[in-house]
Amino acid sequence: ENRDRPSWCEFMSLHKSALENMAQDFRKKLGLTEDEALDPFKLEIEDIELVGISQVTDFDEKHHHLLMDDYSNQWSAMSVPLNATQEKWVVVFNDIHDKERQRVSVLEEVWHILLGHRLTKIVKIGTQHSRTFDSNEEHDAYYLASASLIPEKAVTRFVKKKGNIAT
Repeated sequence: ENRDRPSWCEFMSLHKSALENMAQDFRKKLGLTEDEALDPFKLEIEDIELVGISQVTDFDEKHHHLLMDDYSNQWSAMSVPLNATQEKWVVVFNDIHDKERQRVSVLEEVWHILLGHRLTKIVKIGTQHSRTFDSNEEHDAYYLASASLIPEKAVTRFVKKKGNIAT
């Protein structure tokens, strides 16, 4: 159950301008200018710990192999509550992926936690396993992660300066 989000938000994504403002407020609280890079691995957020999957030793060999090898391209990060009240978290990220993907994935998970999003559940349908998720929550967390990493104004300035983002 979601702690802070009203039930009517369940089917709504936040407006782009609201998301941009939230990302900019986040960056300001970190003391970053529009042009400074945000490195999520240097963030120190109380009650959120970041751990690369290669550092996790509590898995049995079979599951560790599945996450590190067989399915490593199918997952990027996951946030796991460390207590029943969901006040302490660990974000486990796939440290096999390139640093750019790790940065946005970690920051997306941090935003899920900060926004109080519901936990996904693993479900079995026939012989396949899948997870439940709210596409609006996924959209908002990913947008916020991206906008926190690369502010809209910086992108706009870059495009105007270069004339074409593809070059």
